[in-house]
Amino acid sequence: MRLNRTIVVLLSAAATTIFVAAVPTILYAVVVGRSVIANGDFGGPLNVVLIPLAGLLMGAVCSLFFVVIAAVFKFSRRCLLVMPPATAISVLVISLFARSHSPVDRYVGLALAAWLGGAAFVFVLAYSGLSRLVRQR
Repeated sequence: MRLNRTIVVLLSAAATTIFVAAVPTILYAVVVGRSVIANGDFGGPLNVVLIPLAGLLMGAVCSLFFVVIAAVFKFSRRCLLVMPPATAISVLVISLFARSHSPVDRYVGLALAAWLGGAAFVFVLAYSGLSRLVRQR
C-alpha cells in the first residue's frame, strides 16, 4: 500500500512539474514566435534550452513544496481542498504588498498567483484522481 501512495505522489509531482514548466515555455514561445517566423532564427540556446530548463527547475521546486506541505498534513482531504486557493491567495498577497512602482507589477503578481494556484490545483487533481484509481484496483 505504501508503494502505491509513493507512485501516486511521484506521478502527481511529475504532472505539476510539467504544468509549471509548460506555462513559461509556451508564453515565451508566443512572444518569440513572431521574430522566429519573421527572421527564421531561433535565437540560440536561450529559446531552445534555457527557458524550458528554467521552467523544469521551477516546476521541480514547486512540486517538492506541494509534496512537503501535503505530507505534513498527511494528505488529508481538508489540506488538499485548501492548498490551491491558499497558494494563490498567499502569492497574491505577497505580490500586492511588495513594493511596486508600476501598475504592471500588479498584473504580473496576479498572473503569478494564478499560475502557482493552477499548479497546486494540478497537483491536487492528479493526486486525487490517481489515488482513486489505485484504490479501485
